[in-house]
Amino acid sequence: MSVYTKTKQFSAVTTDTATFALPKRDMADLRRNSRSLEPLDDESLLEDFSGDVDTLLMLLEEFQSNGPQRIDRISRRVDAGDPYEIAAAARDLKVSAEALSARMVRDLAGALEQSAGLVSRGCQERLVAKLRREMNRCLDHIPLVVASARTVTYPN
Repeated sequence: MSVYTKTKQFSAVTTDTATFALPKRDMADLRRNSRSLEPLDDESLLEDFSGDVDTLLMLLEEFQSNGPQRIDRISRRVDAGDPYEIAAAARDLKVSAEALSARMVRDLAGALEQSAGLVSRGCQERLVAKLRREMNRCLDHIPLVVASARTVTYPN
């Protein structure tokens, strides 16, 4: 996802949201994904970890226990107004979400990472709120993924 702005990337000064814009294609993807995607792409996830259910379960457990704390960390960074720390915390969550096929969490964390320091605090707070909602969808969906992972048999 690309971010375009009239100011320099990672400017220390928060600019008005009028200077920040996601390409229409990316915005359409975010809107469509938020309505249509399962919180976790079960099929991709099970395929990626085929035969290694223990590792998958360990990563899901870590995401379940640490995901909300990561969002809290991002929120604290937004409150502190530190764009570099916001970007770093969002990047950590984005990487974790990517590993577990949590595409909407990945996309929202990526948008927050790229927009840190470029949009208003209010805009960042709205992104964090969306991120929380999407994380909650993931957390609610994890038991289904765990049940699926335990019942799928993989050829040797």
